[in-house]
Amino acid sequence: MLAVTVGLTALFLPQHLSYVGRSIPKDVALVSQPENEFSQAPLQHIVFLGDVMLGRYVEVLMHKYGAEYPFIHFPAILGNNADYTFVNFESAMAVPHVPTPSGGMVFSVDDALLGGMTTAGVTHASLANNHSLNYGVTGYHHAQNELIKHNIRTFGHPSEISTSSVVSVMVDGRIVSIVAVHTLFGEPDRQSLATLLETLNQQSDIQIVYIHWGEEYQPIHSKVQEDLATWLSTQGVDMVVGHHPHVVQDIGMIDGMPVFYSLGNTIFDQYFSREVQEGLALLVTPTSQNELEITIRPIDSLTVRSQPQPMVATSSAQFLATLADRSEVSLGSGIKQGKLTFPLRP
Repeated sequence: MLAVTVGLTALFLPQHLSYVGRSIPKDVALVSQPENEFSQAPLQHIVFLGDVMLGRYVEVLMHKYGAEYPFIHFPAILGNNADYTFVNFESAMAVPHVPTPSGGMVFSVDDALLGGMTTAGVTHASLANNHSLNYGVTGYHHAQNELIKHNIRTFGHPSEISTSSVVSVMVDGRIVSIVAVHTLFGEPDRQSLATLLETLNQQSDIQIVYIHWGEEYQPIHSKVQEDLATWLSTQGVDMVVGHHPHVVQDIGMIDGMPVFYSLGNTIFDQYFSREVQEGLALLVTPTSQNELEITIRPIDSLTVRSQPQPMVATSSAQFLATLADRSEVSLGSGIKQGKLTFPLRP
């Protein structure tokens, strides 16, 4: 991984954000999930984003320009319909905080900077990744506690599958369960995962696996990813959303289950190629026709480093066309239009 710490060009930073973070809804208490203090509201949409890493050079930028710096364009990315926003929080939080040096691979985030995530509308953060234990169990739990203090619900663990791996939310009258899974330390415990998914299939209407997997910088998914996705399909999962490769990977479909193999980077301090500065935002909406409608929004941070924004129309069209060419053939037309619709699986 290469970190570049050269100066910024064309920095556009308004004096304040006009966007006000939404109150965070109360998660539906399933499989013995603990209650929390989040307010409840009738919501209709979920947005999935990729890797968010607020350490290293991103931390330098945030201390220089403010905690809102990476999130300035989130209103345009999320639109007016983002009721729940999920990110992979790619870091631990050391106690006390230890800034990550340029090129360092042991990540820590300054808790003083988390307010920008809340203001931007992030509601849920997965900790099922290869960096959340960078400062041991203490750093993992400190990240949990600080994110919750900032009204961001955490879920998932780097090496365990349990009830804490799942959050369940109410979306337009349906219970949607999202399960955080990490694979880089080894194959997840399929028996534990199967048991959890069996319970969720009985208790919720839609099951989505949000998974940290794959090979870095590869635009096409691996056989290992496909094999695991195929197994997840047999467990009744409705959708798989991946992250970790730092680039956008192809979109597949297995027995009617959509697989977004990697959403790429959302906020990161990688600048060595165009591909690591591009990503996807997925707006997922259950419809009255018992379908999942998925809007695909390409984003990039090419104009201002570590500050993602929607791609301009011409770039977006080209990006989606290229993505369609390397994805499941039957999905090509929908990918090019930036919208896919899948019947919910029985």
